[in-house]
Amino acid sequence: MDVPYPPEAWRDRIRARAGVGASLSPDEVERFDDALVRVLRDRFPGEVIQVPHRTWAVVATRSDD
Repeated sequence: MDVPYPPEAWRDRIRARAGVGASLSPDEVERFDDALVRVLRDRFPGEVIQVPHRTWAVVATRSDD
């Protein structure tokens, strides 16, 4: 399913990931974010980005054995 994100919210989500915010120095995070701004502007222009997400569910029922 596609989940809509404003570009700023998507950037916040990506910066919060362990592979970015928790692993990179503040300068590296800033450079990463600057590059992400350019990618979003160039490849995904507009006020909303539709980000595909996978979802799954488990449905359990009690057996009447």
